[in-house]
Amino acid sequence: MTKALVRIQHTSMQFSDSVAQHKSDAKKVFDRAVEKDVWAMTGTEAGVNKRNHDLHDALVAEAKSHGFFIQAHPTGEWVALNRKHLTNFKKGFEGPFIQGTAGSGRDASEGAHAPRGVAWASGTAKSFRLGRLTFGSAHYLTNRSEAVSGSNQPLINGIANWARQAGKGANVVFLGADTNTNDKRGDVFNGKPLTSISDELKKWPPTLGTTTYIDVIASYDHDGRVRAKSYNVYNDKQFPLATDHYLLDAVYEITERAVAKKA
Repeated sequence: MTKALVRIQHTSMQFSDSVAQHKSDAKKVFDRAVEKDVWAMTGTEAGVNKRNHDLHDALVAEAKSHGFFIQAHPTGEWVALNRKHLTNFKKGFEGPFIQGTAGSGRDASEGAHAPRGVAWASGTAKSFRLGRLTFGSAHYLTNRSEAVSGSNQPLINGIANWARQAGKGANVVFLGADTNTNDKRGDVFNGKPLTSISDELKKWPPTLGTTTYIDVIASYDHDGRVRAKSYNVYNDKQFPLATDHYLLDAVYEITERAVAKKA
């Protein structure tokens, strides 16, 4: 069976950065995606409100100029798919599984936050029989926001239900997320059927600072044709960005679907 190597890149952005920083980061992550032949990109904190939507706009512009289809949802989660490798695109948003709070985007220091759900985009591979590939992005609440709105469990449950639906049959599902939860210490999906590539490969590079492991790229457990091949995180010395999070790079191997034999 032929196997495809699918590279996924995740970047948790920083909503509060300046217009110039947003524009620079958007260009850098798309430049790298083209250079490294990335199939899909996921990210967070590119929301839209009356005061701030420049990161959203910059990502949409860079996606167009770099040959990517993009789902940049107003709540901040975004997914971009490389037209070189994928076609027949669809996009959507599942949720919100946690409602937003008053002051979201204005006073996050007090725990205010946007609604939380899963922004997703999907496509079919141009050169391989892989089924429909769906990529999602999610952003868990911080500890401070949990104190305001309660547990992340409704979002975790929603992610699992979304993955089950999108991963039916021969379809394949991946998720990029800022989980605001220590992935090295425990399962950020609380037993639900997704596994971070760190857990699969038993490799936990920090994704923010030197001891923080909160950003993940994950696959749906029931995708039997999917195997993690490599995973790296690039810190500010290796790939400088204005955002406080680092860039994640994952490679998965997907085995082609078997061709039904003619009777």
